[in-house]
Amino acid sequence: MALGIDIYRKFQTVTDWGAVKRHGVSFVYTKVSDGGGIATAGPADAIVNGAKSVGIPVGGYHYAQLTPSPERQAEVFVDEVRRLGALDLVPALDLEAPFGPNAAARDFGVRFCRRVAELGHRPGVYLNNAFAVATRPDQWGIPGLAIWIARYGARPDPAAGHYDVHQYSSTGAVPGIRAQSVDLNESYTTAHFVAQQGEDDMFTDADRQKLEAVFSIALNTPDVDGDGHAGDISLGQFRQWDYDNGRALAAKLDALTAAVARSGGITAEQLAAALRPGLVADVLPALRAAVADVLGADNEHQADEIASAVLDKLGAKLTTAAAQ
Repeated sequence: MALGIDIYRKFQTVTDWGAVKRHGVSFVYTKVSDGGGIATAGPADAIVNGAKSVGIPVGGYHYAQLTPSPERQAEVFVDEVRRLGALDLVPALDLEAPFGPNAAARDFGVRFCRRVAELGHRPGVYLNNAFAVATRPDQWGIPGLAIWIARYGARPDPAAGHYDVHQYSSTGAVPGIRAQSVDLNESYTTAHFVAQQGEDDMFTDADRQKLEAVFSIALNTPDVDGDGHAGDISLGQFRQWDYDNGRALAAKLDALTAAVARSGGITAEQLAAALRPGLVADVLPALRAAVADVLGADNEHQADEIASAVLDKLGAKLTTAAAQ
């Protein structure tokens, strides 16, 4: 088991991050957004940067409100987590009042977490024991969902189902934190970490080679190492890939098609006709396999979506180039 805390600048002020680490705190969650905007007490930069300064993994949580839609709240949340760089821990939904332990809360949680996953992040959810028993987040059908249950004085009820982190106290004290109280948590798995125990969050050389073309062309990533790779790309960075980046790939493909056609004495139409069958027969399976290798077996559906999105944009640009 590992000790973790969740803090919010409205209620807790960290005066000595070194003392926090020496106390044995191994992960920190902080509130970064609320409903349709950032947390009401203001941005969480100080907490995120402070935790990072002493090497404590840090992540963000979002307080759910009735409006706007769960999808919109998830988008606001992910944008803020990315801006802060609070990506050591899975982004977590805080699901409590104004919701109740009922079907409406479950529906919100499922939709919110699905949207977070669509945006490229494995989600987490925090809820109390009563909410967990009523909504059973382990049955939401969200791959890899990290579950964090609050129950004071006892372990979560078996009827709540599987959980990874237990918030066991709301009245704790931690050296280096000025506050009336601090929420204390103990983890039973490493599911709340973006990089699982024993998993290196950096791609291997083989992984980088597989995805080099995608990142260097589609994402316009410089070869910062001078080694033919697109830099040291982390798993967290890859999970942030937005399909809109395919537009950069499309623009470069258009220019490449025209350049090759000019230099080789063939028309763009001939080049497109020659390349198009290969895209479907060769590129799609290879790209899907490469992405699946990196994301893991539990993310095969996401790998298919990413690979298909890239291929669709490639094919569209080839068709456009051929018609020009």
